[in-house]
Amino acid sequence: MEDDALKGQGKGDVTRFTEVDQAPDAQFFIEFLDAANALPGVRDLKTVIVDELRLSPGARVLEVGCGTGDDARLLAALVGQDGRVVGIDASEAMIGVAQGRSIDSSLPVEFALGDVLALNYPDDVFDACRCERVLMHADGDPARGEVVAQFPRGRETARTGTARSAPP
Repeated sequence: MEDDALKGQGKGDVTRFTEVDQAPDAQFFIEFLDAANALPGVRDLKTVIVDELRLSPGARVLEVGCGTGDDARLLAALVGQDGRVVGIDASEAMIGVAQGRSIDSSLPVEFALGDVLALNYPDDVFDACRCERVLMHADGDPARGEVVAQFPRGRETARTGTARSAPP
């Protein structure tokens, strides 16, 4: 199943995550994310990213490109009931899955439609921002600036494979 989802089997193009809702089979993208997230290398990368966020109880976190919401729920467990996690995604299908998978949860997490190119949050409302495998699908550099603006003091931790950038 994992291999089939990762190969696509003609159902979709994994480079087209900006068009999930227009795809003939949005389920393909959901299954792809589930399969990719099960891979050891992806799990390891997620662990490193979460560790680098240095979250503490009560933190407020924005997750840009939350997909199925699995990572947002993990972040919500880390920040606890005094914290808050907002997961946004440009896809109604992904937000629907994220909300569905969270329906029985008491975690402090909410999901909403949102566009990485037009984030609508005041500066400093979040203590941390997580964005994994999203910016590569955004057109142009303005997206990167918008995401970084959501970080307190403009702090950024970005990872691509093993490359890391942490501007002052």
